Amino acid sequence: MQTTDGATGRRPSRPRHHRRSLAVLLAGLLIGTTALAAPAAARPASSSPGAATTETAGVHSGRRIGSGARDTARVRVDARAAARAAAATPREKKVHERLSPPDNGAKGTPVTRATSNLVTGGSLDGITPRVVAQPAPVVTLEFPGTTRNEACGCEPPDPWIAVSPTHVVQATNGLVRISNRAGATIITMPTWALFAVPADHYDADPRIIWDPIHGRWVGVLLSFPGTYDDNTLHLAVSESADPTGAWIVYPIANGTFLPDYPGISSSSDKVVLTSNDFELGSTYVGPSAYVMDWSNILAGTDLFVGGFYENDTVAHYRPAQMLSSSARIPVIFQGPSALAPWYFEIVGSAATAAQANRMNLSSSFGIATFTPPPDPVQPGGIAISNAVDHRPTDAVYRNGALWFTATGEYVSTGSWALARYSRVTTSLNGTPPTAAADTFAALAGTHFFQPGIGINGAGTLFAMATKTDAAVFPTTMVGAITLGGTIHPFEEIESSSASYTGNRWGDYVGIAADPSAAGAVWMAHELVAADGTWRTSVARIVSDGTAPSVPGAVSQVQVIPSTLGSTVPVRTSWGAATDTESGVASYLVERSDDSGPYVGMRTQSTSITAPLRINHSYQYRISAVDAVGNVGAPVYGPKYWPRLYQSTSYTTVTGTWGTTSSTSYSGGSTRYSSTAGSTATFTATLARSIAIVTTKAASRGSFKVYVDNVYKGTISTYSATTRFRQLVYQFNWSTAGTHKIKIVVVGTSGRPRVDMDAFVVLR
Repeated sequence: MQTTDGATGRRPSRPRHHRRSLAVLLAGLLIGTTALAAPAAARPASSSPGAATTETAGVHSGRRIGSGARDTARVRVDARAAARAAAATPREKKVHERLSPPDNGAKGTPVTRATSNLVTGGSLDGITPRVVAQPAPVVTLEFPGTTRNEACGCEPPDPWIAVSPTHVVQATNGLVRISNRAGATIITMPTWALFAVPADHYDADPRIIWDPIHGRWVGVLLSFPGTYDDNTLHLAVSESADPTGAWIVYPIANGTFLPDYPGISSSSDKVVLTSNDFELGSTYVGPSAYVMDWSNILAGTDLFVGGFYENDTVAHYRPAQMLSSSARIPVIFQGPSALAPWYFEIVGSAATAAQANRMNLSSSFGIATFTPPPDPVQPGGIAISNAVDHRPTDAVYRNGALWFTATGEYVSTGSWALARYSRVTTSLNGTPPTAAADTFAALAGTHFFQPGIGINGAGTLFAMATKTDAAVFPTTMVGAITLGGTIHPFEEIESSSASYTGNRWGDYVGIAADPSAAGAVWMAHELVAADGTWRTSVARIVSDGTAPSVPGAVSQVQVIPSTLGSTVPVRTSWGAATDTESGVASYLVERSDDSGPYVGMRTQSTSITAPLRINHSYQYRISAVDAVGNVGAPVYGPKYWPRLYQSTSYTTVTGTWGTTSSTSYSGGSTRYSSTAGSTATFTATLARSIAIVTTKAASRGSFKVYVDNVYKGTISTYSATTRFRQLVYQFNWSTAGTHKIKIVVVGTSGRPRVDMDAFVVLR
């Protein structure tokens, strides 16, 4: 959650700990056009401490989520209309402090091993090496994100990002910004507008993800009144792949339980939301999981919400972002013993949701416990008080690897914040995880905190953290761990130029896999603005060791319409290349004139137009360049010559034709005819393209064109302004050969004249 400038920024005093046995409840909630959820009641205790249990669907002996006490229709939100309306009706923003579940007095075990930068803290068991190791990450695009002053006047920003093949959606507390993939803003709107938050509620903790399986955007947001007695999770799902279009919002009422720190995940068959629940916003009672079926959402019918919850001995459900197709969703959480990281998988449908393969990862595989970090210190000895805590902030799954991250404590000559990246080997095929290992970013005298993680399509983990020390203002660092286990140490991405004046950082960092490039991820991260408040930045980061493919065949045509002078404008085109890792960013276009050296330029297009001299030879070669600068093998076009033929050369005529002279015509003269049916046939050998040169004027009419005796169309040479030596038609072939162009005078009423001035041939 967020905190205002007026708040102390300290963690709330820990509530009295109510030790209860673990309970998991299957909740049936029907969300439709007439009714939503009832306020939640007290939670029941189970008879089996430490073991997850479920109940039969529809039977609720304790917390009642589906009695229909509130009449709340699901809401259809048009993003563009909502943004316009929100601009005209701003709202007051209310925020509250971070809520921290009790830790039972456990402190965890600080990391004490000698570590620096991004290094392994254990063996990376179960990782299959790649044939080609991926190189270090490179930033290929960066643009400013939202700022505190425009978003919410609160802290922290909770920066998040989601990316589709066409759009980038950035979310922070208070604001959602939709842009294209070049960073140009399309829509900016308050979070309350997109998630249809009631006017008497405030909101926080937005997360939006892109689901490539279903081609939809899915988001979650927490809303609450000032009294914390009518709290809601808002599930928002776009109706199409266009985030600027319509969204359906399902408010999931939570009564007096504030569903703090919401998480979100989408699998092949379900959407999962999670939360830490605080009664009336103060007393922690345990985490919850909400499960919805995709079939239900896509059908557009009333939404059934199932799920389960546990008591206050556990906390911080982090459902993994699913980057591989699976029905199961793995979850990382803080378990009931000594701040240990635990694991389970959500299985079943909304009506049968349950836990599977639950285990303590510390006792099973020896990985580190969660450890409360110290406050990071900036230049001048300025601490960011209460900046971070030990909770797991994110989890991501792809192809057998589940990664999760958290901030912890590193002890050497002092106590320093460290960034933790932990990998769990799990197949999601029904068997439990088989291995787990930690990697740490830790260095004496330096704080690494609020880490983020993302996995690109090649399986490389992108590991991010904020860095500060006595001489370094908050700086974003990014490293990588390849699928084969190669570690690329942290490199600076962007730095701040001032100390942070706030007392919260994070609470998380969004890193999204790029669905259009297997080597790329997108990141939205926090930095310090010039006034000491927060700002965010968006970056596309790539690890790409593969060159693009060879472009397609090269071809040339004369540009129509254009004017013939001492040169002729020729457009050279080629087929697009492909690059699966980072995408083709540009093409290196090189040209050899009269068999001389190749001289090049860059273009992002798949064609280039250049004025070429008549009777000189030209040859192009084209190479694709990807987003990190890898250059692929070139494709060579044919060597060719632009040739100019006057109307008296290689041309046969029928009917009535005259000749007139002027320096305005090509070669000083032109043939012309005003007699309907008169023809002129030009024959060229070794021709790749033929263009017709004529005069356009108010007194000129139309002619028909035949190419190799096939009618191609009728060309008008009328123009209010007289224009000489005009290229008005061209036809080209994939290979050189002998071809004919025939002109047939139409005899246009009042302006029958047609000039046959010249022909330009590319041979």
